[in-house]
Amino acid sequence: MTRTLLPFSVTLLLTACGGGSEAPSEAPPAPAPAAAPTASGYEEQDAVADAGSIAGTVSYAGDKTDETLSITQDTEVCAHDHPERPAGALLVAEGKLENAIVYLDGVKSGKKWDYDTVNIDNQACAFVPRVSIGRKGGNVVAKNSDPVTHNTNMTLIQGSKTIWNGSLKKDNESSPKKLKKSGMVSVRCDLHDWMKGALFVADSPYAVASGADGSFSLSDVPPGDYTLKAWHEVLGESEAAVTVEAGGAITHDIAFE
Repeated sequence: MTRTLLPFSVTLLLTACGGGSEAPSEAPPAPAPAAAPTASGYEEQDAVADAGSIAGTVSYAGDKTDETLSITQDTEVCAHDHPERPAGALLVAEGKLENAIVYLDGVKSGKKWDYDTVNIDNQACAFVPRVSIGRKGGNVVAKNSDPVTHNTNMTLIQGSKTIWNGSLKKDNESSPKKLKKSGMVSVRCDLHDWMKGALFVADSPYAVASGADGSFSLSDVPPGDYTLKAWHEVLGESEAAVTVEAGGAITHDIAFE
């Protein structure tokens, strides 16, 4: 348990030979606020001293291409007159890779962290967003915006721990489900086997998904040595050692092969 000492002052009255007293002594400065531990063990700070940043671009120049799906089930909703459609797993534009999860491994303290619930929707027989980032100790909610029933199955890959597995009719949603363990979660629909997605449950707020231009940015990073990791559902994992100097801004690009 973290204890915070409250500031106090003590007044000393000193009587001289002729009477009277001295003015009260000045109160000591209040101690800095203690970091607040989260459910993941990560400690939030009101302000990160000498914070730096990491930014870069994720790229892919290999030969793999996005899979083409053949939609034969619930075609009026899922196919939209286009029974052949891209899977959306490998999104590359001009060599820049979208939806790679980029994160710092093992950060113990730093900037504040929101605990908003992660919402994963079933839209046009696809998960939106396809790749999400949640927080250990936070929640996830599955929704269904389609006029057909979906069965959303969320399973922690390491250990095959089921977070939630249930059917949803149109405009229904699950109750919030606690994200108790960190790691990668597979998201799939058991009724439409082409529907796939991913949820990364992070230990700290230093995790982002690369944008359509492949860019990523991690701000308010405490100075130190770190392992910068990247994960992609088709291309696998990558990691590199990085050093953030006090107040420094570094650029680190990530290339999948």
